[in-house]
Amino acid sequence: MTKVMIISGFLGAGKTTLIMELLKKRCLQGKRSVIIENDFGEVEIDRSLLKDAAVDVENLKAGCICCDLKEHFEETLTQALLQKPEYILIEPSGVAHLSEVLEVVLKLENQGKLIFGKAISIVDAKRYHEYLRSYRSLLQDQITYADLILLSHTEGMSAEELEEIRDFLKKTNGEAVISAKNWEEIPGSMLMHGLRGIQTFLLDLHLETSPEIGFLRSGDRCGRKRHSSLFGHSRLKVVTVNCPDIYAETDLEESFKRVIADSVQPVIRAKGIVQTEKGSVLLQYVKDELKIEPVSVEGHCICFIGSDLDENSIKKIFHSR
Repeated sequence: MTKVMIISGFLGAGKTTLIMELLKKRCLQGKRSVIIENDFGEVEIDRSLLKDAAVDVENLKAGCICCDLKEHFEETLTQALLQKPEYILIEPSGVAHLSEVLEVVLKLENQGKLIFGKAISIVDAKRYHEYLRSYRSLLQDQITYADLILLSHTEGMSAEELEEIRDFLKKTNGEAVISAKNWEEIPGSMLMHGLRGIQTFLLDLHLETSPEIGFLRSGDRCGRKRHSSLFGHSRLKVVTVNCPDIYAETDLEESFKRVIADSVQPVIRAKGIVQTEKGSVLLQYVKDELKIEPVSVEGHCICFIGSDLDENSIKKIFHSR
């Protein structure tokens, strides 16, 4: 029977990077895997990257997997199970509550359609305290229901700083394994196997006794008020910039700096694949940090996520070089 895993984490934490690392592990090599990918945006950048890893990718876009697309998610997962893969890896959007994604997976497990393996949450160590102030409800949910918590963006952080974050995480979820190791050093067995936490067990028990509670109902934007109270997604805006030209890397960096400087509210996340004089590059921006690296797939767009973004202004910056 198909084993299902969930890779959770806030915007820019490193979910797609972890999935690509998992696909290199011996435990997944040579095994048929399907990835259900939920971009919170209009483009399929992560889908392009994962397609390069030679796996089947099902994409849910234009909404969040645990509210707008919850019914579609269950249908997509059910259809993926009909392909009889050995593993399905689910990557929810960065603004999805892990508990609500778990509801769908556990519901299908109780129907004997799959085996739920593990929920992994990735925590951006460098920006954790800042994000916690703004998105406490969401981050606490992603931590509470995780079986394994991996710290990302730990470069330059001291052992004392990392231990402080570990202690804080343990107060929210004392059962989860917490690791700050380089992901390449973590054995596949630790990432793929293990006991499920008490919160997942209690959620499963709750679904068996009250299977409809918490599920999306007709006319509701989200089955739980706590989700919409986070920011209702209405404050989050996605701007997609088509970039058909060939760029110089210095021009890309300068354009990004202008977007960040001109935005009234901070840009939370940006990601894209564009063409430069040296070939295709992947651009990733998370809170004042821009990374540009070569990739083997082609792309011609950049996706920006933030509050009250000025779409016309952003597009003008990239189209007026």
